[in-house]
Amino acid sequence: MRTNKIQNCIKRHILDKFHLLKIEELDLSQQAMNEFDELYKQYLLVGEGNLISYHSKYPIYQFLNYIVETKNVLVHGSNSSAINNFTPKDSALFNGRPVKAVFATSDGVWSYFLLSRTEEDI
Repeated sequence: MRTNKIQNCIKRHILDKFHLLKIEELDLSQQAMNEFDELYKQYLLVGEGNLISYHSKYPIYQFLNYIVETKNVLVHGSNSSAINNFTPKDSALFNGRPVKAVFATSDGVWSYFLLSRTEEDI
């Protein structure tokens, strides 16, 4: 048990040292928030689950983090455009422990990172 705590501390220290756990708090202009609210309404609230054509001067991670923080949603990153329904699948946790799950996150950067990955990368 103590070994796991030590390993977790070491992992956190390494991630923190390389700033992999840090992102600045969202400090959005009213214009950005209005645009994100419109995108949310158009594509997510009343949308049909189609791909979002994101053309904004604001980085997509800001949009994703904004909707997570203000709209009570989680995000899922995948490079597959053929997902119609989320169903639990066999996978593994960060520590290698097997699990059957659908993964979602409250971190727009993490989901966007996973979006760009292929199965060969993982």
